[in-house]
Amino acid sequence: MKANEKVLKEVEYQIDQILDSDSDLKKNLDRITAIEGVGRQTAVATLVATENFTKFTDPKKFACHSGCAPFRYESGTSRRSAHRVSHKADKNLKRIFHMAAVSTLTQKGELRQYYDRKVAEGKNKMSVINAIRAKLIGRIFAIINQGREYEKNYIHPLA
Repeated sequence: MKANEKVLKEVEYQIDQILDSDSDLKKNLDRITAIEGVGRQTAVATLVATENFTKFTDPKKFACHSGCAPFRYESGTSRRSAHRVSHKADKNLKRIFHMAAVSTLTQKGELRQYYDRKVAEGKNKMSVINAIRAKLIGRIFAIINQGREYEKNYIHPLA
């Protein structure tokens, strides 16, 4: 156990060194972690998976890659089953975003209100959590693509 802890600390130290050496990575990490429910592990995993947002620029494509985008099984007019998430998704990213979504449910906020409202409407709890995962991904990509800091009570300029 002590050997594993020592290796883990060394890896975390190396990750910190890499993040500190690149100003773009550090800036994006700070922006992402400002989102409620998104912690350091989620932010680092997102930065690695997107290669600092050069591999993925579309949140829907990243949601599909991370297993947060449901697909309908249908052929022509027949519908064989409900929406399902692809089994080809990155399970590690899916797990990380699931934990981020669950952590938002422990706090009061708009995502918790969204969860309560959808469950009261009769939606499946896991489907609502999946929607929250997709919302978190959408927020991450919005602040990165727009190059701005996260604002909890953002008012769109056209509103």
